[in-house]
Amino acid sequence: MEQLDLNLGFGDIFENVTSPSQLRAAFAAVKRNRGVPGSDDVSIEDYEVDLECNLGLLSADLRNWRYRPQPAQRVLIPKPGTTKTRKIGIPRVCDRIVQCSLKQSLEPILTRRSRRAALVFALVVANASVVATAL
Repeated sequence: MEQLDLNLGFGDIFENVTSPSQLRAAFAAVKRNRGVPGSDDVSIEDYEVDLECNLGLLSADLRNWRYRPQPAQRVLIPKPGTTKTRKIGIPRVCDRIVQCSLKQSLEPILTRRSRRAALVFALVVANASVVATAL
């Protein structure tokens, strides 16, 4: 995964999310997670057969605003210990790659910002406590 600046604007984040190298890293994560084909019946192995071409097309579709995620395939799976089932949605492999690319690109930025906010909050609470004690 590429090292990225944590103070990026939208254009920089978009460029990172849609870059072939980032999509390749996202595909590796999707592959590690395994999973079954989505609504288009394309498996991870099928997608990997022509990986560079598929990622190039996906990157171009994203950059040209042509990418459209498809509805997830609805599947019923059994609930453990009961006869009941629950519904889950299985996205297409390419949709999982885009989701993972977004996650990998945004998570470091959001984590850093949330840590900063938590630190500011802790400092405010500590200062309020000191002021309250002084009064």
